[in-house]
Amino acid sequence: MRIKLAPGVLIGENIGWTFANAMNTLWRKSLVYAAGRGISAGIGFVLLPVLTRLMTPAQYGAWQVAEFWALMGMFAIRMGVEQALFRFAVLNSERKGVFVFNSLLVVTGASVLLLTLGFFLKDFLAKIFLSGDFPSSLVILIFLWSVADSYFSVIASVFQSEERAGYFV
Repeated sequence: MRIKLAPGVLIGENIGWTFANAMNTLWRKSLVYAAGRGISAGIGFVLLPVLTRLMTPAQYGAWQVAEFWALMGMFAIRMGVEQALFRFAVLNSERKGVFVFNSLLVVTGASVLLLTLGFFLKDFLAKIFLSGDFPSSLVILIFLWSVADSYFSVIASVFQSEERAGYFV
């Protein structure tokens, strides 16, 4: 017995997609994602004794503060651009190149603005961010870290949109 599922599609009819195939793909991609997250956490775990041995507690604390401000800078630069790119690239794959270009253009504009402000305010920001214990050039390094993470995030969302499009659309 065949049951009509949608116009032109009957239950029991081979439409090229099976639940088992979808689950195998999902498990395989989940394992790759979990391995990537595990490697990232493992690197942090291995580096912790190295960093604490090479740095004083004050330097390690400043490193953590720098990491925090780099993350905040990354959020300020991205402004949710990668989520918009993900959504529109999935909905309209023919214009994906335009969406990627515009996203990178927004990230570039925000990066230039942040780096310009950081360059002119680096002495003031070094006193605020790191309480004057480190040179002001570290502020520029924090902003460059934010810029690099922002570009990586936008580019990674392109690959994620290609992989997950079949699951969400």
